[in-house]
Amino acid sequence: MAIDSGQNSESLGQRPKRGIKAFTKATLIAILLGGTLGFSAGAAYATNTQSLIGQFSTGGRTYQTLAALDTTWDGGRGSAASFIYAQGGDVPVGWMYARGRAFIGGNFCDEGWEAYNGIVAHQLDNGVWLSCGYGAYQSYGVVGAWNGNSYNYYYTYRTPAAYGGL
Repeated sequence: MAIDSGQNSESLGQRPKRGIKAFTKATLIAILLGGTLGFSAGAAYATNTQSLIGQFSTGGRTYQTLAALDTTWDGGRGSAASFIYAQGGDVPVGWMYARGRAFIGGNFCDEGWEAYNGIVAHQLDNGVWLSCGYGAYQSYGVVGAWNGNSYNYYYTYRTPAAYGGL
């Protein structure tokens, strides 16, 4: 998979949105139930964190991106996830891509499968277990969207580190 690192969310010349400080399960539910990424933050937990919101445009659509880390989920096992949200409504099947990736101590740990939206939708997420033992994890995922001829892939912003994993 070729990733155009010259056009990732961090290099689009847009100031990142800094309004969201904490990732919670309520946030995940809001995303999955059709909320936008512009929701208000829930309670802050030292073991749950999220990245800045990124944004890119391709194929005539604008997308928002987010990486999230929850080290308390599944009895402490935890997960790292990537999210993509299509502004303006649903996109056709296969137009969005997400791949969650986990890093521990700054080094690559594991990544999820390549996920494409299998139904008409306006959002997609993909996660991976924190499987490299206990330590300081970060989530830093890959998202993408169809431009009409091929996919454009982008990195999410990196989350702050949080301790977790089994």
